[in-house]
Amino acid sequence: MHVLARLAMALVCLAFPLKAYATFSIAACAPDGSCGVAVATNNLAVGASVIYAKAKVGALATQYETNPAYGPRGLDLLAAVEGHG
Repeated sequence: MHVLARLAMALVCLAFPLKAYATFSIAACAPDGSCGVAVATNNLAVGASVIYAKAKVGALATQYETNPAYGPRGLDLLAAVEGHG
């Protein structure tokens, strides 16, 4: 893309900023069985209600709905699939 076209696109984006709504999550487990989760979103302190992890089973983040029953149920499903439950 030409430099002028890039500059024009940047100016349009700056002239008409849109409010962004997004949630980003990452969940990972190490080979030793330790797991972790991180969530970033518009709502403050969402990590207190959407992050779940269990060693040797898995880690997950419930998004969109912060129903407290989803996390434990998700961990139960992970344990059953992996043969830990």
